[in-house]
Amino acid sequence: MEPSRLIEALSHWNPWGREPFRAGIPRDARAACLPWLERSEVVAVCGMRRSGKSTLLRQLAAARMEAGVPARDILFVNFEDPVFLESPLDVRAMDRVFDAWFEQIGPQGMPCLFLDEVQNVEGWARWVRARVETGRARVAVSGSSSRLLEPEIGSVLTGRHWTCDLWPLSFREYLRFRGIEVADRAALLTAGPEVRQALARYLRLGGLPEPALTDDEHLAAALLRQYFRDLIYRDVVSRHEVRDVRALERVAHWYLVNTANLATYNRVKDVHALAMDQVRSYTAHLEEAWLIRQVPRFSWKVGEQGRAPRKVYAVDHGLRNAVAFHFSGDAGRVAETVVHTTLARSPDVSVFYFQGKQGCDFLTWRGAAPAAAVQVCYEHDGPLPEREVEGLVEAMEAAGLQEGTVVTRALAEEREVGGRRVRLVPLWRWLWEVEGG
Repeated sequence: MEPSRLIEALSHWNPWGREPFRAGIPRDARAACLPWLERSEVVAVCGMRRSGKSTLLRQLAAARMEAGVPARDILFVNFEDPVFLESPLDVRAMDRVFDAWFEQIGPQGMPCLFLDEVQNVEGWARWVRARVETGRARVAVSGSSSRLLEPEIGSVLTGRHWTCDLWPLSFREYLRFRGIEVADRAALLTAGPEVRQALARYLRLGGLPEPALTDDEHLAAALLRQYFRDLIYRDVVSRHEVRDVRALERVAHWYLVNTANLATYNRVKDVHALAMDQVRSYTAHLEEAWLIRQVPRFSWKVGEQGRAPRKVYAVDHGLRNAVAFHFSGDAGRVAETVVHTTLARSPDVSVFYFQGKQGCDFLTWRGAAPAAAVQVCYEHDGPLPEREVEGLVEAMEAAGLQEGTVVTRALAEEREVGGRRVRLVPLWRWLWEVEGG
């Protein structure tokens, strides 16, 4: 492709010759990524398809411009743009883009490269490393796979990258997207009815940005069902050359419907009459594509932890609801899924479930230290069942925690049980507190 034509296609994505750079509603991950753009490491943004990775890259590019970087020194490339369908996507294509940019736009300072869906380019990691190591560019990349940098991360980019996992919108971000600003605890209490109404919608439609901004809930649900199809076909079938697509869809649907439930490979194998190898590979592909996450059972013995059934959670509960075609009756498990996502989005937290005489939904660790015990009891409007408290206290005793939390629909109180503090907190308030309140 001629350099002038290539630049014409790329100008749609770039800020050359126009201000301001359109960057959308700010994501919380932006602040975490910005310091790394001053360093030589590659910033890698990874997350589910349609979770806002491209927007985050544009926000980072806009931040560089706000810091004084000229527009001509910024290059944003979306490797799913149709312009790249005309020839194989490899390092030669990246060279053509880079050379055309220098020839037609003429960057003069330190180039800032933002490469979206870069996993589509064969050999991209070595190309990026060459420019970073020689000080020829600052680079941020994104991809719709939890293994964006593998195997490259293990060989080519070891020690030369920083990864930002971009989850669907947190509840705080969701409120921002819906135009509800809650600056502090007093404002949260004042806006309580509006916040609870937003939570009900968040529980139905999830945290993917475009559905969050769509007022028509039927249209939002249709978007989510299309996202599911795109994820299956573009991020799993195409990437892993899956032959039995119908079997893959059935397994994906089963996992989503059974969010917040225990799941074993044997159970999936028997339900869908599949080979064990199929189940294992399909599950790994779906987790890699950010459709689901698995949570292991807590145990001090690694062998027991590995053998125990795992709990499966949808990464976005709204996508799960749209694909499962139901929400009412599942409110408790959907709320538990939201709690899981909130806990798991912290990069330094490990999440487990606990099973003793009773069970506890979540036991988390930060590094080598226990961090929190959380029980979710959202489906009960009346008195809290004693088994919920018993399971929480048992998990607290196992981990050596003095405080635990029961996330409820509306109950708010504190108890002392066996010398340990148990807090009952409504979901809307717990989300705000855990996300930075």
